[in-house]
Amino acid sequence: MKTLTYIFALLLLAACSTAPEIIPDSTVKDNVVINKLNYAIQNPGTFSGNWGWILWYLPVVGVVGVWAWRKFIKECPECGKTEEKSENP
Repeated sequence: MKTLTYIFALLLLAACSTAPEIIPDSTVKDNVVINKLNYAIQNPGTFSGNWGWILWYLPVVGVVGVWAWRKFIKECPECGKTEEKSENP
C-alpha cells in the first residue's frame, strides 16, 4: 500500500505542468486611475493635475509643528523648576 501511494504521488507530480503561464483575467476591469491615465495618453494636453494630494500631508505637518513648538520653542514648566533634595531620616 505504501509503494502504491508513492507511485500515485510520483505520477501526479509528473502530470503537473511546471512551465509558467499567464492566465488573463477578463472579469476584472481597469480601475479609475488606469482609466484616467489612458484617457490622458489618448488626449494629450487635456490632463490637468490638482493640488488635492497636499491635503493628505497637512495633518502630518500640523502634528509635527505642534510637537516642535512644544519641544523646542515653548518653555516647559518642568524645565524651569529646580529639584530640592529632601532629607530622609
